[in-house]
Amino acid sequence: QNLLEGIRQHQTNLRVFVGATAIGYYGYSESMVFTEDSPAGEGFVSELCVKWENEEQKIRQFVHDVKLAQIRIGVVFGKGGGFLKEVVPVFQKNLGAPLGSGEQKLSWIDLEDLVEILALSLENPKFHGVINAVAPEAKSNRQWSKLLANELKVSLLPAAPASALKLAFGEMSELLLKGSEVKPLRLEGLGFQWKHPSIESSFQKVLGKPALGEVELVFEQWVPHKREGVFPFFESESNLEVITPPWLKFKVLKKSTEQIQKGTLIDYELRLRGLPLHWRTEITDWKQNERFVDEQVRGPYDKWHHVHEFETLGVGTLLRDRVTYKVPIGVLGRWVAGPFVKNDVEKIFSYRQKVIYQKFGAPQGD
Repeated sequence: QNLLEGIRQHQTNLRVFVGATAIGYYGYSESMVFTEDSPAGEGFVSELCVKWENEEQKIRQFVHDVKLAQIRIGVVFGKGGGFLKEVVPVFQKNLGAPLGSGEQKLSWIDLEDLVEILALSLENPKFHGVINAVAPEAKSNRQWSKLLANELKVSLLPAAPASALKLAFGEMSELLLKGSEVKPLRLEGLGFQWKHPSIESSFQKVLGKPALGEVELVFEQWVPHKREGVFPFFESESNLEVITPPWLKFKVLKKSTEQIQKGTLIDYELRLRGLPLHWRTEITDWKQNERFVDEQVRGPYDKWHHVHEFETLGVGTLLRDRVTYKVPIGVLGRWVAGPFVKNDVEKIFSYRQKVIYQKFGAPQGD
């Protein structure tokens, strides 16, 4: 309501409005299959989704020609959060089990596919109206529990009876014991291509583990520019100093080739927690306007592997940094320094994203 009121007051020239609710709109059923044309269900979640979507539709009262897309989102699978963040630790302790009958369906979507759907809803005029953001095939609780246990290489306990769950969780047990099968008919009709159409594919991507002692961090940022307009900034080693926090006193000393390419060696100096450090990295992979990889040759880590990816997404570019590192001194190093190193790396990339936003945050004619 506040957002719509702000749009009304400012009389903005709004062309597209993308709203998001959930597939809880349809309610729960073990036998019915829901599509975008199915009516709303009953219960708190359904009523909340209906009220939310009704408010979104009011935008047409004062922006008559706006394109409205209403995305009903399934259970999202992604690294570091959401559904799997809560479920995986239970399975890793060998406490995972089908719940109740195990037949309740889970309609899900991989985070990468969801981001693509939202981006297309902003730029593609065909992506309007109600769209179910789910993968092509829902899985029963029993099916996905078995697949998750296989991926984690753990055992699965016998099914937990519904009565025990109701006793333990009360009304909250409904969220565990009920499900719904939702079909993405609109997406299929629009020819949408899922990157992860199967739950196995999503599990493998999300749950892929680094080697013992290694830490993997992923940072993503979207900018409203084409790859060709963004990549040149990152292929200049001098800009590393621009996007690195000043407290690191980071300075590029030299590079082995005039133009950065596969095989280029770059030497730096910096100060980390007051300690002077010298660092040499090698560019081990280079694809113009797509990706490049730098790996530590000499420096403070046992391993540093940084993948820079530039992915076309909608009318702009998704910048993705995949960092895999390993602190020295084995288990002792991980216990003592591990939390500090992780915090430092996250602070560095947080600063980096702020600088990138300041430079590329506004659309330009690139």
